[in-house]
Amino acid sequence: MKKYFLPIFFVFMMLSCGQSDNTDKKLSRSERLRLQREDSLALKISVMPTIDCMPLFMAQEYGFLKSLGADIRLKTRKTQMECDQDLLKGRTEGAVTDLVRGEWLKKHGVDLRYVGTTVASWQLFVSPSARVKQVKQLGDKMVAVTRHSATDFLTFQMLEGVTTTADVFRVQVNDVPLRLEMLMNSEIDVAWLPEPYATKARLIKLLSMASSDQYGPEMGVVAFRNKSLSDKRRQEQLKVFCQAWNQACDSLNKYGVEKYSFYVAKYCSVKKEEADSLPKHVFTHMGALREDYVERAAKFVEQFPNGYSLND
Repeated sequence: MKKYFLPIFFVFMMLSCGQSDNTDKKLSRSERLRLQREDSLALKISVMPTIDCMPLFMAQEYGFLKSLGADIRLKTRKTQMECDQDLLKGRTEGAVTDLVRGEWLKKHGVDLRYVGTTVASWQLFVSPSARVKQVKQLGDKMVAVTRHSATDFLTFQMLEGVTTTADVFRVQVNDVPLRLEMLMNSEIDVAWLPEPYATKARLIKLLSMASSDQYGPEMGVVAFRNKSLSDKRRQEQLKVFCQAWNQACDSLNKYGVEKYSFYVAKYCSVKKEEADSLPKHVFTHMGALREDYVERAAKFVEQFPNGYSLND
């Protein structure tokens, strides 16, 4: 009888493990369904690792979102294109973006509502090997941008009325850290960089030859899909979102972004000393946009309905 004990014991153990595995799989599937349901009910916002999203990062870190009693979740993306896809496919209800991008999405069927502006800004930096100091020297040079965005708009504005010796080439590089890396490695001639990557470029002594402040109004915005805000629950979530954003802005303005440089480094993947060197920002509460700003972005998008080149 003893000689059968070991095989029988192993069979029993295998059956038990099989039952346990099946139970685990069922629990895992059940848990996944629960999490999916919770995610579908939450207000989701696409964000990028840039300084204009800091009020939301701070609201998350300091519990403003939870304390106000609404499930609001941030979906961090590397590029504006990924944020666009979230909105186009209904994966998120809102996004931190720019006006040109927003108007381009509206033109392509996404009914957006702008709920406020951000501190988004861009600076144009030059590769060490480009030998460019003035806009008129950009002939035959490559400018890194995201198409149908504020950086596209800024490039057109910058070149308006300027005569260059050759064509200026617009190159789509959506990943901002990659854009900076290509600039440092002389794989691109000039590139528009938002903060904190503009500060990182300054610290390594790259030349800045232009700023978004020179060429247009504030362009950073927070936008939501109107369709996703149709019911009362979503409207309450949006109200909480605005309250949390405003609280975070008040804190950032009171103490300065330098006090929270640890979180800038954490969320934007830059070094602490780079985050410590950021310029002063004044973060604004959510509120209505100026209509002339929106109209200017819409007009720009309408000029190029079927694609374009910088020489059109």
